[in-house]
Amino acid sequence: MIWRVAQQFGLTPQVYIRYEGDRFCAEGYSALVPTVPKLCTDESPERRLLDQLEYDFGAITIDPYGVASMYEEFYWVTELKPLSTIESPYMAYGNEAVLAYAYGEVCLVIWVGSPEKRADAWPTNLEL
Repeated sequence: MIWRVAQQFGLTPQVYIRYEGDRFCAEGYSALVPTVPKLCTDESPERRLLDQLEYDFGAITIDPYGVASMYEEFYWVTELKPLSTIESPYMAYGNEAVLAYAYGEVCLVIWVGSPEKRADAWPTNLEL
């Protein structure tokens, strides 16, 4: 329902997977990835998880203050709940690398944009 309403308002909804930093790496930061990443590779075990998501998969990072890596503000309209969790194995950084698991939450992201950009996309005939 939210998807259709967003489209009728000329907005583009997208499904993303959100990974959170932990107390060892980027606490308070999040990364949004548009696909399920294949993390368990030996190409970049020296990178931290959120850095790997950003570098290898084009993740959008969000800092604890709600500012996204493209310098736009980001707001969560509803609280994220772990109803749809995806488990991804990866090699954790360290002197003795170990297999760890990153748990991502599926979420719907709708890019709203500035009022000037939205004015052109505003529909005149809405159907609910």
